[in-house]
Amino acid sequence: MTQTPNIPPLIESDDAEYRDSGITSTVAIAGHPLHPLLVTFPIAFLTGVLRLISVIGSRMICSGLEPQYGYWEQE
Repeated sequence: MTQTPNIPPLIESDDAEYRDSGITSTVAIAGHPLHPLLVTFPIAFLTGVLRLISVIGSRMICSGLEPQYGYWEQE
């Protein structure tokens, strides 16, 4: 059986500090706040759009077409 060294923690914290912060969520599903779930969607959509623009632009350049990113650039 391996023994773990007796090293004191660098930062001592109490778990109750994190559980009972005093701020309650207005909208919750089964006790879990809804806001952290919804924040990820705009970040994912922005990342997806930037990837889509770069893929479409690179494919147009590789095929010999000049990408037109704006309405005023059209001939």
